[in-house]
Amino acid sequence: MSKKSSTFAAALEKRVFVSLAQLVEQLTLNQWVEGSSPSGDTK
Repeated sequence: MSKKSSTFAAALEKRVFVSLAQLVEQLTLNQWVEGSSPSGDTK
């Protein structure tokens, strides 16, 4: 494996990890916001 391809693989892996982390963060934040905001259905 050449140094160039291993560097590319490491960069790609980091990018995937960052994307996953952002996705998880968005999902958890959205759930927290929905859960904390009162809805008009409950009376």
